Amino acid sequence: MLVSYVVLPTTQTRSHYLSVCLILSVLFICIGFTIPLASQPEQCYDEITPNDMYSSDTCAWNGAFIIAGGLSATMWIFIRALSMNLQICWDIVPGKKFFYAAQAFGWGIPAVLFAASLTLTGLSYHFGNACLLNHKNSMADFWGPLLGIAGAAGLLQLATFGYCIHVYLKNLWSDQSQESSAASGSGLPSYNSSLPIQRTRINVYTLCLHG
Repeated sequence: MLVSYVVLPTTQTRSHYLSVCLILSVLFICIGFTIPLASQPEQCYDEITPNDMYSSDTCAWNGAFIIAGGLSATMWIFIRALSMNLQICWDIVPGKKFFYAAQAFGWGIPAVLFAASLTLTGLSYHFGNACLLNHKNSMADFWGPLLGIAGAAGLLQLATFGYCIHVYLKNLWSDQSQESSAASGSGLPSYNSSLPIQRTRINVYTLCLHG
C-alpha cells in the first residue's frame, strides 16, 4: 500500500497522512514479528533464564519494533478518531496546525512511552520467538497508557457514530413532518433537507474518500 502511495498519483490512491502514519506503525509491528523468523534466535540464556534485550540483539530489535508499532498505531488510531469527530460533529476541518500537532503527538507520545517501557520494564522471551515486555512496571509505562489511548479513541468513535444517528433520525422525523404538512396543504411533497444532515453526509463522504 505504501508503494502504491508513492508510485500512483494522489487522485487515484486518495492517500492521506493519517493513513500513511498508521500504515507505518503497523509496518513496525510486522517487522518486529518478522525479525525472529529470519534469525531463529536462542530463547534461553541458560537452563532457567531466558535471553533478554541485553543478552540478545534479536530480542532487542524485534521487541523494540513491536512495542514502538503498538504504541504508535494506537496513537494514530486515536488521532484519526479525533479528526473524524471534529469534521462530523463540530464541522471543523483540520488544517496545518492539526497536522503539525498530530505529527508531534502521534510520534512524540509513543516515543516517550517507548523509552520508558524499555528503560523501566525491559524485554525478554516469554513464549514463542517474539521478545515481549517484562511484567515489572509494565502496567504503568505501557499497558495503562495504551489502554487509556485506545479507550479514548473508542469513545470518540462511539460519540461520532451516535451523533450521526441523532442527526439522521432528527432529520428523518423533521422531513416526515414537513411532508405531511405539505401534503395536507398543497398536495405536493416537500423535499427540503436540513443543513446539519447535509453537512454530515458531505463530511462522511469526504472521510470515506480520504480515510
